[in-house]
Amino acid sequence: NKYFIQNDFEKNFFDQVSELKPDYLIIDLYADAARDLIKINDDTYVSASLALRQSKYFKEFMNYEVVSHANNDAYFALWKEAMIQFAERIKEYLPEDRIILNVGGFTSKYFDADGSIKKFPRAHIIQRNNYFWDKLNSWFLQCIPGCKVISLKDTKYIGQHDHPFGNTFSHYQSGYYKEFMNRLNKLVMKDIQSERHQQGKELLV
Repeated sequence: NKYFIQNDFEKNFFDQVSELKPDYLIIDLYADAARDLIKINDDTYVSASLALRQSKYFKEFMNYEVVSHANNDAYFALWKEAMIQFAERIKEYLPEDRIILNVGGFTSKYFDADGSIKKFPRAHIIQRNNYFWDKLNSWFLQCIPGCKVISLKDTKYIGQHDHPFGNTFSHYQSGYYKEFMNRLNKLVMKDIQSERHQQGKELLV
């Protein structure tokens, strides 16, 4: 958690990308769809993440301005401009087709300990956050139209009462994550096969 918070404050993401030179970058807009922002100064915002809110340092930010999801229009206006800047810069490190957007979402139901399906409370908050998440995904795709997409919205996975990180509307059955990895592997294998095919054509020439 300390490492996560430190990265958010230091804004060293692009330094890490430059150093690590990843083959792919997987982006999930969960935090953008669910977490508020804390305004540190005119140019800097950090996520009011669970890691930060549970730390002993959070009390030091109680008097800072917060951009909450109670006003998603203001949140989106800030995020939209930041996304434009992010898209322009990330393309300096990776081609668009090596960026993968995970089209996530929140579940309204979960399997309880007795095997029955139950609904999470505060259904209106889940619905609001899902609507906003879709809006963020849509803008992301406008900024990086050539990216790959993984969407599990065609599956029927829901929440699980004994998820290792807790029973919440963002934690799914284990099969959900296995299916994500299966689809990720297929995308990567398709790229590898395409590259080999292209190399074969070049050898023939």
